[in-house]
Amino acid sequence: MVLGLALCNKINAARTVTVKIASDTGNRTGSNDAANESVTLLNEVSVPADTTLEVLSGQKYVLETTDVMTIGASAGSSIDATLSIMEIT
Repeated sequence: MVLGLALCNKINAARTVTVKIASDTGNRTGSNDAANESVTLLNEVSVPADTTLEVLSGQKYVLETTDVMTIGASAGSSIDATLSIMEIT
């Protein structure tokens, strides 16, 4: 379960960030038999220079073990991402 995501722009110029969740979860049995979809959570959102943007705060995203969250920035090595999760075992 994803509890929060902080994106820190480490450089002195604004950068854009895109966050996606790709799901390959197949159909399940019972009443929840629909396949999951891949989604874009943030699309080229600007993070100002030398700031941290908190996203997903106060929301919870439940991911399956094979789901993948990708975070891309407009320039390599400019954004640090800190993901807060709770693993349910």
